[in-house]
Amino acid sequence: MRVLLSWVGQADLDAAAGKREGLGPLAAGIKEYDFDHVVILCNYTVKNSKHYMPWLKQHTDATIEWKKASDLKSPVDYRGIYIKAVSALNELKNERGVDGDDLTLHLTPGTPAMQACWILLAKAHAPKATLIQSSQEEGVRVVDIPFDITAEFVDEFFKEPDDRLTRLAQGLSPEAPEFAKIIHKSRVMKRKISEARRLAKRSVAILIEGETGTGKELFAEAIHHASLRNKGPFVPVNCGAIPDELCESELFGYVKGSHSTAHKDKKGYFEAANKGTIFLDEIGEMPKAQQVQLLRVIQEGQVTRVGDTKPRDVDVRVIAASNRTIATEVTDGRFREDLLYRIAVGLIRLPALQE
Repeated sequence: MRVLLSWVGQADLDAAAGKREGLGPLAAGIKEYDFDHVVILCNYTVKNSKHYMPWLKQHTDATIEWKKASDLKSPVDYRGIYIKAVSALNELKNERGVDGDDLTLHLTPGTPAMQACWILLAKAHAPKATLIQSSQEEGVRVVDIPFDITAEFVDEFFKEPDDRLTRLAQGLSPEAPEFAKIIHKSRVMKRKISEARRLAKRSVAILIEGETGTGKELFAEAIHHASLRNKGPFVPVNCGAIPDELCESELFGYVKGSHSTAHKDKKGYFEAANKGTIFLDEIGEMPKAQQVQLLRVIQEGQVTRVGDTKPRDVDVRVIAASNRTIATEVTDGRFREDLLYRIAVGLIRLPALQE
């Protein structure tokens, strides 16, 4: 008896609903190899997937077994995917007597996490199973996964618990989900994220330096969400985009009548960020006059709106960023040294993308 074990993917559901051309990866594989029995794992809701089984039965004489897996936490829930796949595989092997020569695993349907688990399971639990994949360009074909490549992947997969133990032994905080948007693999980025995680739990000002496109705002936002201020606002400000004559008003606000267009009181960015974090991007572009005012705000924890004499208390964490080296800007006389010491209590230098 030839048996196919596979997840069902969105492309399959779309094909059955007439939303795309062709049969979809799963039905194409079934038709190509003429299986006797098909076991389908489905992590979609009944509402979104109920049309697939009747449609598939029109395209194959194989018996079809449908296994619900809608309790997965997410489409990339490795643990949940692994448990569901192992359960289905063991049931076929132990209760139905399906051995490796009769078993085929379809890699294409589902998420990359599902594909990765099939490869691991095939090498560890069903080394004789056939692996197939399908595409509109190449059709359905058998996949040969060299064992040494898989072994390297397994080593990395199981290395993660060792990395976590090492971090704990070194006093580093565990990986924070707030940093998940920063997609990385290199060791240097792992170190930078470790630095950011440690700084996130403090309330000190942070300066992030790095070339354009290296993720300075991503880091700032992640630090905010990983901090104790995460219930407060995160207010990004592009200092380079504010005209010099408006910088004071934009940062610190103004009162009605302070200038010709001040028809009512207006909060500045610092007041808007109260109890949260203000992100001053390209701080090196800030005029010298506003640098003096910013220094006082950080020192005193107060802002004074343009046209007002009464200071207002603000509780704001400052994260600044620049695509220049601010220490060099100080040397060249374009940035205040005392302000540098205030904003760079924590300093993160991000590597260029080519590194």
